[in-house]
Amino acid sequence: MNTRFVRFALPFFALVLSFTSFAQQKDSILVWPGSGKLALSDFKHPIDSVSIKNGMPYPASSMLDIKWTIPEFLKYDTVLTYEINAVFFRYLSWMYDPAKLPHERLHFDIAEIYARRMRRALHTMKIDYESYNMMTRKLNELYNEHGKYHILYDKETHQGKLKNLQLRWERNIATQLDTLSAYASPKGQARMVRIVR
Repeated sequence: MNTRFVRFALPFFALVLSFTSFAQQKDSILVWPGSGKLALSDFKHPIDSVSIKNGMPYPASSMLDIKWTIPEFLKYDTVLTYEINAVFFRYLSWMYDPAKLPHERLHFDIAEIYARRMRRALHTMKIDYESYNMMTRKLNELYNEHGKYHILYDKETHQGKLKNLQLRWERNIATQLDTLSAYASPKGQARMVRIVR
């Protein structure tokens, strides 16, 4: 199986820690939606008063990614089984201002929107040997677009400080999640076909 797994971090999400320090924690990764919306208790990276006094740049930071697994090799008339998840890294995410929780929740929802767009792309694409590379390019394009969308969200809402625009984004994201509800399941299948050209 080919697992695509790259940590997604916008400049303000950046946090340098050893991957093994949180990978060993059983509850280190939360898959959207998990047990529901993100809670304050999901932000497990420790914050101390010295860091805050020294001007920690952001009152909240979410480390997010979209993880996908698809087979590398397929035969004609076989089923391609895939799994695409929006994930949140608890031990790389922090929050010392609870007022930022709605803003950070929406970042997680944005990751899920793009996971659903990836699932939709696989579901609707006719996949053969020639289009297999095109399929992986499409997933990468959506993944990169996902990063730009996070930047746009933060820019337009000024990291959630502009309440009227934050509310507009919340409505927009809820509408997109609803529109893509047919692709809410992380797992799906597509058939490998022989296309006569």
